Amino acid sequence: MYLAKTKFKNENITLAVKNAIDNRELHPPKDRPHLETRTHFKMNDEGVMKYTGDDNIEKFSEIATRLDKAIKLHGPRVKSFVQYSLSPKLEQFVIDSLPNNLSILNPKIAIQVINGGQACTPHKDHSKQCSMFYLFSEPNVKTVWWEKTDDFEEFDDFRYGDTDKLQIVHDEIIEQNNWYIFNNSKFHSIHLTTGTAINRISLLVEFDITAEELYKLINDE
Repeated sequence: MYLAKTKFKNENITLAVKNAIDNRELHPPKDRPHLETRTHFKMNDEGVMKYTGDDNIEKFSEIATRLDKAIKLHGPRVKSFVQYSLSPKLEQFVIDSLPNNLSILNPKIAIQVINGGQACTPHKDHSKQCSMFYLFSEPNVKTVWWEKTDDFEEFDDFRYGDTDKLQIVHDEIIEQNNWYIFNNSKFHSIHLTTGTAINRISLLVEFDITAEELYKLINDE
């Protein structure tokens, strides 16, 4: 399973979160240490992505090469990819508003804001296997899932795939006002479909169980 629409509905959650987004009541991301190194990836004057830091040169040069391949294949990368937190009170409200068989799993809540560029490099997400996904913004991207055609090293802190060794297995445009189960444990990317730049705002309720397990829990409720 890569993506599945669910029967779950809860306007109390979506209205409360949308109000927080509209009023800019968002907070810095929590427990995302992998984000700190990303400022060291820069495009040089020849338009090639390079790593400009001093640590783990071989590893991060390989990651820069993967980013460069993806840019040449799919166009400019997104300019901003941020996962915000909500206030503790609102996060708890969201969790308490879930069915009990989901709330007891201690999910994490995130607001994902992606802006600029035409594509996001194929990657696996951190800190979650799957999520309940709700799109607030106009759908101007398609989400693509990939599987390996050949083996390559996967890094825990930078989970970008090598597009030379991946193939597309599923793609779909996520619609507004629906809750989906999103498989974050598989390589995936997003790609501009309309307009000049990506603009996506979404709510994620993140779980450390498989997408298939989450699907069964939601549909058995």
